[in-house]
Amino acid sequence: MHFTENQIVEDDPLKIIRLFAIDSFNTIFGKLLLAIIFIIFLSATLLQTYYICFDFNGDVFLKQAPVYFTQIYMLVCISFILYYNIILYDLRRVSPKWQFSVAKSIMKKTFCDECFYLTLFTLILLSLTVGGSIIFIIPTEQEHEIFFLYDWMGNHFVEGKSAVIILIKFSLIFLALILQIPYCQIAYSFQQQNFRFYSLIDHLESVNADFEDVSPSDLLFNQIYHQSIQERLEYCIKRHIELLNLFRESLKQSEVIIFLFSVAGALLLISVLLFILLVGGMPSLIYIKMVYFCIVCLITGGGYFVSGQCTEDSYGEIYKTLCKTSWYYWNNSNQKYYLIFMMVASKPLKIKFSSNIVFNYDLGLKIVRAAYSTCCVMYRKTHNIQ
Repeated sequence: MHFTENQIVEDDPLKIIRLFAIDSFNTIFGKLLLAIIFIIFLSATLLQTYYICFDFNGDVFLKQAPVYFTQIYMLVCISFILYYNIILYDLRRVSPKWQFSVAKSIMKKTFCDECFYLTLFTLILLSLTVGGSIIFIIPTEQEHEIFFLYDWMGNHFVEGKSAVIILIKFSLIFLALILQIPYCQIAYSFQQQNFRFYSLIDHLESVNADFEDVSPSDLLFNQIYHQSIQERLEYCIKRHIELLNLFRESLKQSEVIIFLFSVAGALLLISVLLFILLVGGMPSLIYIKMVYFCIVCLITGGGYFVSGQCTEDSYGEIYKTLCKTSWYYWNNSNQKYYLIFMMVASKPLKIKFSSNIVFNYDLGLKIVRAAYSTCCVMYRKTHNIQ
């Protein structure tokens, strides 16, 4: 184990996710494409918002709400992709460059296993997303009632309506994939943070390395041993502080966009659930589309919260590793370093974007409860009126 500054990063086990969600949108073409899509969706959303404000109809809005909030969610997603790519680039540029100490270390195996399952889950999620977009391409009666743009074009551009609708439908596959890019970016950045935590744990487990064969009585008076322990502890403490500062700075930069992202996602989920519960008289295929869409939303949301929870758990392993460290033969100075390190590491890491938004299982449960409560209230009020 080398407790030095000049260490290199090994091959990226999340290369597939990085190429798909990060590198592809760091190109001029990728950014230009996102900008064009953003302008189109912004125009469509503003147009629909105008009609909602000046020609509001509750029943019509309830039918069109899922697509309307999907447009808003798309705008937030594109903003998130462009903004978060800058944050990820800065993190990769200034973050500590580490590698695992031993080829078969437990931490390396844990990290590689997590990367494999994360990549597998991401590929399955993208497959479900593509499958859902294909289902939405299938023509359905009354679909103009849920797609405001279809109805609006039918009234204003009769001749070119069919061609534009076909173009929109076949662009759904690509647009649906864009909706999953933020998840891929967040999962990637959290897993990279896990790598840094696991690397620190790997170093902590090797604090007493090279002195295992020395008898305890000799260690007590071995100045080389105490000096080595001091240098290693100082190195690990320094790295721990760097990682915390780096992580907190990235969270601070993401506060506003994550808040908008959470609100847009919650509104989208609520609008879909309300459509399923309250809108009647639509073809069965439309309900199948909405249920499928809702399932994909829930799976995606679960992926977000699992990623955040895993990062919190990986940080918690630092404290557990410190508790298992053999410190009995260290001198008083090193024991003080050790106690200070334990005090700092004992405080759980919370991925907080604000005082109320913590990116873990708790946030997921809060959003689900809020969506469920809203739907129950609306459902009861509607049936009481009837």
